[in-house]
Amino acid sequence: MSSPASGGWRNRDHTRGRLSVSLLVLALPILATSLAGVVYQLVDLGFVSRLGEEATTGVIVANQSIRQIVFMLMLGLGVGVQTTISQAIGAGRSDDADHVAGQALV
Repeated sequence: MSSPASGGWRNRDHTRGRLSVSLLVLALPILATSLAGVVYQLVDLGFVSRLGEEATTGVIVANQSIRQIVFMLMLGLGVGVQTTISQAIGAGRSDDADHVAGQALV
């Protein structure tokens, strides 16, 4: 198991040690992203709701439609990136995995 001095969570071997810690380390970015999305939508809806019912309804319908399309695209990209990174890590090419992760973020 890795220690903070040896690279911390980035170099953690998730096949060893406590499963709950590995799940938490892997789930935190997803949870933070989801929470940020919810907070953004609530703030946006708060501002739009001052414009009236029709505007609020229009924003909600458009937001849900666009969000579904974007989520489908992001899910496909995420699975592809995860697969490519996993293959690179499995082959012992961590530099390639870093490159793929960087390109996916860009």
